[in-house]
Amino acid sequence: MLDALGQPALACQGTFRDGWTVVALREAEVGPLVAVGAYGPAKPGFSGVDMLGVHPEHHGRGLGTRLFTHLLGSLAPDVDGHGGLTSAENHAMRRIVQRAGSRHTATPLVFK
Repeated sequence: MLDALGQPALACQGTFRDGWTVVALREAEVGPLVAVGAYGPAKPGFSGVDMLGVHPEHHGRGLGTRLFTHLLGSLAPDVDGHGGLTSAENHAMRRIVQRAGSRHTATPLVFK
């Protein structure tokens, strides 16, 4: 799964981040993994969702939105809010966060 998402190195690390939980969706109860994401603490009072990915063969089925909503729901009891970053070119992720009720509030400028 991580190879298909272009992240094979993550499988070798053993851990993601301290205090973070990795969640995966299967195609069926005992089927292959089709989506993966993680959630955990970011700074006091805030948590985040990271590394959300859906296997390319399963794009367009709402799995990213379903997983993102689940991850946010897992955070809700413990935090006052959440924030997120994604690139302007990542249209799929921008649609997912908008469907979950998030709104665009800032665009950072990056100087190289």
